[in-house]
Amino acid sequence: MAFQAKSDVVSSDIVGYQTKETVSGFNFFTPTFKQVGALTDTYNINDIVLDPETATPYGDNIQILDEGGSTVASYYWIPAGDIVETACWTEDFGTAADIDFSSGMSFIVDTSAPVAITVAGQVLKGNLTVTANAGFNFIGNASPSAMDIQSITLDEATATGYGDNIQILDEGGSTIASYYWIPAGDIQETACWTEDFGSAASYSIDPGVGFI
Repeated sequence: MAFQAKSDVVSSDIVGYQTKETVSGFNFFTPTFKQVGALTDTYNINDIVLDPETATPYGDNIQILDEGGSTVASYYWIPAGDIVETACWTEDFGTAADIDFSSGMSFIVDTSAPVAITVAGQVLKGNLTVTANAGFNFIGNASPSAMDIQSITLDEATATGYGDNIQILDEGGSTIASYYWIPAGDIQETACWTEDFGSAASYSIDPGVGFI
């Protein structure tokens, strides 16, 4: 099933950075950039940088989840000089990780204390389409601006009305809100997301925030 998020960015080659403050514990995070000059919408794990003053080396980590919600890979933050000259992420504590992620993918950033995350790169432009698998899909707002939930659309040919849903999570990983996909004509003329099955939902997702 195809999942599409609409963006207002139309200009090309806009370069900048995004900084977000974590809370202690789980943070569902989605970078709003791709690597500068990349031909595909991807970014490298080492484009994600923690504030060295507040990060917890060898403790703060990134967790990649599968469609069942299980962790399939963990990468730990290592200070500058321990493996390479610059701080980096590592999976084996012996070498710097070198892995690219697809834009729009979200993951857990697990920090021991509040810490600033900075990602620099090239702003995505146009609409972003992600293929969703059956089960949990960890996706997020990869736009540099807040995104209304109704700007997220599913392929009506393959979506399951009243079943497919978006879950908003807190820092403990618990669901705090759920929005269900409703076919066109059931609540309003176009398909939409609803929380109460009686009206179209109004909910804003901040830049860089991940969801299921």
